[in-house]
Amino acid sequence: MAEWRFVFRIDYLNVAGEERNLKGTLYTDGKPPTPEDILGFLRQSGFDVKVRDREHLVFYREGENPLEIRIVKIGNEEREHDDAALKAILEQFRKRDPAIGG
Repeated sequence: MAEWRFVFRIDYLNVAGEERNLKGTLYTDGKPPTPEDILGFLRQSGFDVKVRDREHLVFYREGENPLEIRIVKIGNEEREHDDAALKAILEQFRKRDPAIGG
């Protein structure tokens, strides 16, 4: 199971300057989330949207109060954290004190 965190920007198209950045988290079987995974998350969060651009992860809602949602950053925070921890451990082995056999 992999945890994917992302930042998405909501642009309320009828209101000038009305944008908000929000964060979300999805869990997958290790692969990056698909546009359908993100669409499901957005719909469960109360945004009745459709996919506008699968490649750039852009979603939209038409009608009286149109909006556009763009995924602006997505990453596997768990994997990034593990890499940092691994680097710290390896660094400790590399910096052994010669006085103790290093």
